[in-house]
Amino acid sequence: MKKDFKSFLKLAIKNLITLVLIVAFIIVFSAIFGSENQLIGVGLVTGLMMFYSVDLGLNKKQAPFIILGICMLMAISNIVSIYNIYLAIVFNIFTIYIFMTLSTVHLMYKTYMPFILMYIFAEGMPIEQNQITKRVLAFILSGVILTLVYCIKHRKLQNGKTVKDIYKDISLSKETTIFNIKMTLGITIAMFLTEFFNIEKGMWISITVMSLTQPHFSMTKERIKHRFLGTVIGVVCFFILFGGLIPSEFFGIIVAILSYIYTFMKSYWIQIIFVTINSLNAANGVFNTSYKAGAYRVSFIFLGILISLFIVFLEKMLDRKVKEYPSDEEEIQENKEQNILSNKQEVLTNGDEVC
Repeated sequence: MKKDFKSFLKLAIKNLITLVLIVAFIIVFSAIFGSENQLIGVGLVTGLMMFYSVDLGLNKKQAPFIILGICMLMAISNIVSIYNIYLAIVFNIFTIYIFMTLSTVHLMYKTYMPFILMYIFAEGMPIEQNQITKRVLAFILSGVILTLVYCIKHRKLQNGKTVKDIYKDISLSKETTIFNIKMTLGITIAMFLTEFFNIEKGMWISITVMSLTQPHFSMTKERIKHRFLGTVIGVVCFFILFGGLIPSEFFGIIVAILSYIYTFMKSYWIQIIFVTINSLNAANGVFNTSYKAGAYRVSFIFLGILISLFIVFLEKMLDRKVKEYPSDEEEIQENKEQNILSNKQEVLTNGDEVC
């Protein structure tokens, strides 16, 4: 009993310190680059935590140029989307497929997460022309920081893949290639709909598509069920907590407590409950009423589910038998890296469901 209590206390302190440091980092990032770039800082934090533990499987000489290059490419595509939503389709397809391909050498470790989060968050936080410089600098600095942390931590790695090796491996018979195509099409469709209909908080759709798009349909089905259930329960809980039960002056305290409790949650659908409550609270200034925010949240989740199922339908039309995870060095190291994977899971669930 004492041992269990000590373990829990250690975890509680660790989670609290991590949460405080993350909040402090995002506040500083926001102070430098503005609130319109705050969520890029969230994606950056996710990348720092992930890249510290897991390598991208890239050649160590090329890795710095790849990481920084991806961030610069995302900045360019994001600026293009401000001026022309139709040209943005082309840039989104190109950009998303490029960074997905370069960051999925180890598909099972989801090392694409920081890049896709930063990209979705940037698209979801529109800027004016006079804010373009800060947006570009936010991406570039994020790329520099990620590059430095990654290269210092993984400087002794050997046998990483070069860009040439990665693109030689592209094949419709491989699961990684199919997954990258699905993610590219799904996110591009979600972003286009958001821009075309000028949807407030439309990145909720993109986040849903990102979360539900998985290598296997069985995993997608499971996530659809849990995400929709968790969202509905979260909306109900939000109305109960913030609809009159708790005085408005205590809202900030309650949100902080819920964010802390969330760090202990392991079940996906329970995580969605907490994420939904926090997201609706953050959207209070966007929608006229809490009920409108809740209705939008549920409808956006539903739309994200439809897009994900449409992409699965396109996949089935290919009627191809794809191989599972490519048999490269990651399979040899699988047992060795199980501890890394379990530690990283907290980062994935946090980043996967930030919004």
